[in-house]
Amino acid sequence: MAVMAAMWHRAQPSDSALYAGGLATHAILTLVVVMLIVPLGVLGAVVFSFARGLPADIYFNVGLITIIGLAAKNAILIVEFAIEEEELGESLFDATMNAVKLRLRPIIMTSLAFILGMVPLAISTGAGAASRIAVGTGVMGGVIAATLLGIFFIPLSYLAVRRWISRGGPGTKMDTTREETTDA
Repeated sequence: MAVMAAMWHRAQPSDSALYAGGLATHAILTLVVVMLIVPLGVLGAVVFSFARGLPADIYFNVGLITIIGLAAKNAILIVEFAIEEEELGESLFDATMNAVKLRLRPIIMTSLAFILGMVPLAISTGAGAASRIAVGTGVMGGVIAATLLGIFFIPLSYLAVRRWISRGGPGTKMDTTREETTDA
């Protein structure tokens, strides 16, 4: 019940240009940016696995689910922080840069811990090593790619999608300034 109340509160119009469309705009913005970053992690997993000559088997596919989750988490955190900064009155660019600065260290730490946790799997030997190697290599490659590329791509895609939504889609003139209307 408290979650629904919080969502209702966030859906109410505010002074922010982002909330011109309400909660739907916020949700679509987050969704689009997440959908744009996920393929980078998948690409990294595919490149690392094929570089080691590993097949795209069921273990590799299980690793992809993990990569999708971590890449999405990073994108969601940056986007949410940028939206909060923008609600506090920051410009779109400043809000995005502040969000990236605030989230960079936690993203790097989480990803580095994840990568180091996959090293024993990627270099394992013995019985059942093939499955551990497939998971470890795919996840390592995906997390490395999603982190290194995501640090730059998430803010860029957020800015691009946010500006596109602000101007009403393709073919309309972009206006990122907020106009104050006064009754005389």
